[in-house]
Amino acid sequence: MTAASVGKSNLELVNDCDKSPREPARLWWFMLERCTQPVGRLDSYVKSQIPVGSAHWRIDPDRRTVTLLGTSRDERDARMDVFLRSMRNSGILSELSAWTGEENAVYGPGRSVLLSLERAAAPLFGITTYGVQLLAYTNTIDGLKVWLQKRARHKQTYAGLLDSTVGGRIRSDESPLQALVREADEEATIPPDMVQEAAIAVGAVSYLDITQERVPGQGVRLNPDTRLIYELELPTDLQPVPKDGEVEEFVLLDMKEMNEAMRMGRCTPGKALIMLDFFIRRGILNYENEPDYLEIVSRLHRNHEHGYA
Repeated sequence: MTAASVGKSNLELVNDCDKSPREPARLWWFMLERCTQPVGRLDSYVKSQIPVGSAHWRIDPDRRTVTLLGTSRDERDARMDVFLRSMRNSGILSELSAWTGEENAVYGPGRSVLLSLERAAAPLFGITTYGVQLLAYTNTIDGLKVWLQKRARHKQTYAGLLDSTVGGRIRSDESPLQALVREADEEATIPPDMVQEAAIAVGAVSYLDITQERVPGQGVRLNPDTRLIYELELPTDLQPVPKDGEVEEFVLLDMKEMNEAMRMGRCTPGKALIMLDFFIRRGILNYENEPDYLEIVSRLHRNHEHGYA
């Protein structure tokens, strides 16, 4: 399944989300006390906001590391929260104006949680974010079709665009399957027992998005993202129904319609990658019909250079 004469190619869809830093020399490694490897990367501008001589931070110019001090998770959480709230109140870091009150976990060995910080702050420190994505499909008399959600018009990001059937972040106190069950109920009214028993884990998609400064002089933000992917076959008489107000409607698309929606920019950029992965898994997109097949496959599964989980 290749791109037609209009719209983006499959590789261009990948390029929209998976990127490399233009000026890696501007970046610093983000460390946690007593951790042996970095858990993120931050721009020089963010580093410059950390108080010089603070007892909560250690900056090593030779190793280009910024270390949050604290020997326990509670201590690290509290110190990070103090810093972020100070930045939010000052208005210096524009990302914090979109404060959500939701936690983003930073994982260590054995998937232990080393730190939890405000979700909106994850890009400031280049923290890898983890989420779940569900593609619910139906085998109809006309062939395979997938249910996609249309995001509500009031959403802060990508309002009105098509998205996976269900998706969301994994909270620090839940497993991926628990997150999927919760999101499927909240967004699509899919029965929890059905998701628990019939959803199949089929892999993961990882990529590195990089956003340029929102305010001149504030540098770049690294957004490493890993999404655990699930599939769920729905009977033809079961239709997802919006529940929590985050979804405008669900639409049922065949493979050609999905591909066109992706290429013409009617899907959120990250979810276009989830759908490309679906096409590859189903053999719809393959070495014979996609000239950039091997590069696409490789870049859908980027190995993040920092973090544990």
